[in-house]
Amino acid sequence: THINLGNQVVIKEFFPNESALRTENNTVIHKNTSPGEDNPFYWGLKRFLNEARLLHKLSYPKIVKVTNLVEFTGTSYFFMPFIAGTTLHDWAKNNPKPDDQTLVAILNPLLSVLHYAHQHKILHRDIKPENTLIANAGTPILIAFGAARHAIGQKSREFSQVLTPHYAAFEQYSDKGPFTPALDYYGLAA
Repeated sequence: THINLGNQVVIKEFFPNESALRTENNTVIHKNTSPGEDNPFYWGLKRFLNEARLLHKLSYPKIVKVTNLVEFTGTSYFFMPFIAGTTLHDWAKNNPKPDDQTLVAILNPLLSVLHYAHQHKILHRDIKPENTLIANAGTPILIAFGAARHAIGQKSREFSQVLTPHYAAFEQYSDKGPFTPALDYYGLAA
């Protein structure tokens, strides 16, 4: 709960277990002393900050928005509104045989979210049930843009391999592409 405003928020911290340590006074330090892109901590931090900035710029009702970004204790944190609900993954466990109307009510809004993101030249690249929140009101909301990239129509040397087996399109298993909106639509279909 936000101390001054009283609303509930979600705080996402950049803390990669494999390249960072937390000291006794809660400061985060990185294990590798290599400078810049050679340091896994700074490489990941750059992408974390990019995710926060990307989500802050996007303005669509079914994409969770970043409301604040701070650097503190040697790392970064971003804040998003708390949305009560469950992941599509957990929802599907409790609703193993949904009717067509229910599926359309979930999938159509997600298609519009992807259309919006793709119009802004953004690929999510990790569409899966765990990255879709079904709010208590029944509204599907796309979350976890950590793998997202401004990549449509561009060649990016930053296009790292990000995939979830069973939801990733064939071309995601390579760093050569082509990387198009089809990646996200494949994940949604899966």
